Amino acid sequence: LLKSHGITLDLGAVNDEPAVEYLERAPMLWDNIVNKTFRVKEEIHPLQNAMVDNIRKDIVTFKGRVADFSADFKKNAPFDWGFDKRKQVYESFDKYYAKLITFEKEASDFNELEELFELSRSRSSELVQMRSDIVLLKTTWDTANAVINLFASWQETLWAHINT
Repeated sequence: LLKSHGITLDLGAVNDEPAVEYLERAPMLWDNIVNKTFRVKEEIHPLQNAMVDNIRKDIVTFKGRVADFSADFKKNAPFDWGFDKRKQVYESFDKYYAKLITFEKEASDFNELEELFELSRSRSSELVQMRSDIVLLKTTWDTANAVINLFASWQETLWAHINT
């Protein structure tokens, strides 16, 4: 259009051809890229579906392992009081917390895969509940130990040393 009116543009060169000619061919190049993208998507679609099926199976297996871990926690975690087992309680917390972190990392990895393959994101509500239970249970044990230690320090104080 500009050439027909005697106006010339000197935009330089793109890929060793004049920029104006390159811009005139750009819509066609874009359409070629879009078509190639659709062809590649069609070629990889069966592979993608197979991977999606594998991911879903892995998630079901993972949820089963999380349910087993949750049941083990509810059965074996230190919910009952035992004055003589205070040291083992904290070792138990460390063990369950380490497992919980591993499960949360694995859940995060599955969420990334779900996002990559455009699947609906799975929720790990049991892991959230377990984290809350571990924190509350540890807080309870910390409070109980603080009270026990406070009473123990009071028992060492002689009546003669109490200011009344």
